[in-house]
Amino acid sequence: MADSLDVSDVIAIPMDDIVLTAVRSGGAGGQNLIKVATAIHLQFDIRGSSALPDHVRDRLLALDDRRISATGVVTIKAQE
Repeated sequence: MADSLDVSDVIAIPMDDIVLTAVRSGGAGGQNLIKVATAIHLQFDIRGSSALPDHVRDRLLALDDRRISATGVVTIKAQE
């Protein structure tokens, strides 16, 4: 796994700043769904990361996006 996530030519987020958690996905899936983690939550603390320049941090926190909590943590769920 890479040491950082390259967002642009000048911004790279250290993988230590990103939390990946396996979770159960919702929706149809039968018995197997109850036992198997089939989705991933990615969490990133916008306020707490030193990888973001101030103007980028401010712009992200100003977004009206339900994935960004009041404390500045963005959570993205990926599932198949």
